[in-house]
Amino acid sequence: MTISTVLEVAVGLVLVYYVLGLIVSYITSEITKWTELRAQRLAEGLQELLKDSAMFDDFMNHPLIKNLQPEKYKLLSREKISRRVEKIPSATFVNTFFDVLVRSDFVQSIQGAIETIDDLELQERLRGLIDERKLDDIAEAIAKIDNRRLRERLQALIGPGDYLQQVKRAIGKIDEGELRNALQGLINQSVDDLKEAQQKVEQWFNDAMVNVSSLYEQNARRIVIVLALVVTVATNADSVAIGRRLWEQPTLRAAAAAKADEFIQQAPDPDAARIEDYVTTLEELSIPIFWTQPLSREPGALILKVVGLAITWLATAQGSSFWYDVLKKIRTPTEPAAPKEAS
Repeated sequence: MTISTVLEVAVGLVLVYYVLGLIVSYITSEITKWTELRAQRLAEGLQELLKDSAMFDDFMNHPLIKNLQPEKYKLLSREKISRRVEKIPSATFVNTFFDVLVRSDFVQSIQGAIETIDDLELQERLRGLIDERKLDDIAEAIAKIDNRRLRERLQALIGPGDYLQQVKRAIGKIDEGELRNALQGLINQSVDDLKEAQQKVEQWFNDAMVNVSSLYEQNARRIVIVLALVVTVATNADSVAIGRRLWEQPTLRAAAAAKADEFIQQAPDPDAARIEDYVTTLEELSIPIFWTQPLSREPGALILKVVGLAITWLATAQGSSFWYDVLKKIRTPTEPAAPKEAS
């Protein structure tokens, strides 16, 4: 037994774990994409953050958020449909959130006043614009009212011209609870700069998204563990049998090491075509995978089979990125230190 032999056997096993990890990563990615798992966790996190269901609906239907929706094709069709938002940049969250707050306050402030307008046609028009959330058109319609006293009274209800003051006023009108307390704690009277207010709310959002990401990763991790077991059994990737074959065949060890050098030259992306090529490569190397031989009924052989599959399962569940990094470390030679010049 030599260190080089042990290392080459390890490289061959890591190569197998890496390819199986890519298969698991690809299937996991497809599952989370089609079930919109990331989008579900984001929506739940935002609902918990915003508390108010009406505000949440206004937020998710805002044009800035709608613009973030990825598209996908319908099953067995070339028609595109929008998927749910999976990620919201913090700056987009702040801009959208402030706009929803101010517009909601705008609507609340003006709805009661509209009832006092004698002009029924104008009254119905303003109601329609509110229902359609065309708030810029409301301001324009109010500016065109001939009755100066009525026009000025409605314009006063819209609020101060300073945007930060509008945001603060809107926060003050949120129902008493966690959301209002949190925002008033962030944007208190000492905050007199809009940029500072935006930065504080951005940090508040980012802190909340840490928990959302953690929940998503936990769910994805469960999927990976289950899929790693399924892929291991489906491919019959028995670490004991593979290790034995590598140990007994020097040419196989050398060929596996050469393929490992090729694989690490490419990024570990879970691409279907590349994965198929990698699996074909393992078969061409005669690495013992798939159920090509009947299962032995001997107790000792069965125990070794279970142990070998269990090792592969646990290894594959570590993920393709982990084994890619391991391959790079053990196959990339360390640069020798440059000799010191004589003084």
